[in-house]
Amino acid sequence: MPWDDDLLPEQRYVASYVGSHARLLAGPGTGKTRSLTKRICFLIEDRHVGPGAILALTFTRAAARELRQRVQTEVGVEMVPMISTLHSFALRQLLRNATRIASLPQPFRIADDWEERNIILEDIKILLSLKRIEEARQLLNELSADWQRLTADEADWDQRFPNPAFLGAWREHREIYGYVLRAELVYQLKRGLEQYDDFTLDGPPSHLLVDEYQDLNRCDLAIVKAIGDRGAEVYGAGDDDQSIYGFRMAHPEGIRRFPEDYPGKSRGRSCIVA
Repeated sequence: MPWDDDLLPEQRYVASYVGSHARLLAGPGTGKTRSLTKRICFLIEDRHVGPGAILALTFTRAAARELRQRVQTEVGVEMVPMISTLHSFALRQLLRNATRIASLPQPFRIADDWEERNIILEDIKILLSLKRIEEARQLLNELSADWQRLTADEADWDQRFPNPAFLGAWREHREIYGYVLRAELVYQLKRGLEQYDDFTLDGPPSHLLVDEYQDLNRCDLAIVKAIGDRGAEVYGAGDDDQSIYGFRMAHPEGIRRFPEDYPGKSRGRSCIVA
């Protein structure tokens, strides 16, 4: 069955648009996942894009699983491209490039939940003479938020952090014990893409599809832009009137600024898909 047999003209246009970066604006319950599914099918079946050159990013494992299952039903298991959460994608690319990145501990190792709670935070609590473990956790949460907001890239960030001594203690502890926090994976991918010309990506992708674009934070947006700058056609789908991941420091302005972020190359498409 052709990929577009069951689509309305508007849906077919949304799924088959080519030639530049594009933004799909669609509200809740309007069939956005179906449109992304059909776009992947269009790229594979009509444009003959190899699945290895297609990357689809979501922000929950459930969303990734649903999209993967839908695409598999349409094109078969052997033709399913990489469909992943941004965190899983970041981990995979950092593992691929770990030896290139001087700032990462070698060998590359992720601290698990038990280690973070019972070793890292406990040690930092003692090093800083904090009264409660929750104080160390709050400082770690602030560090994670600064990675997401990219305030950690600002020149005077160390001095403006709520407890500068925490940064020194955490960096020393990290170097001694050789771990990477899960909270820093996306930020480290962003730094790797920007700082290393030989940083390689699986594929690499020529087509990047991003679900729930309005929920990207500044760090996420920088990664999407970096992949686009490397030649991938960016297709962002979301709702510019909704952002549910405020706790991830979501930056809804990103979806509104899409045409400005890709000047001369992007199209904004506002539509309802059933």
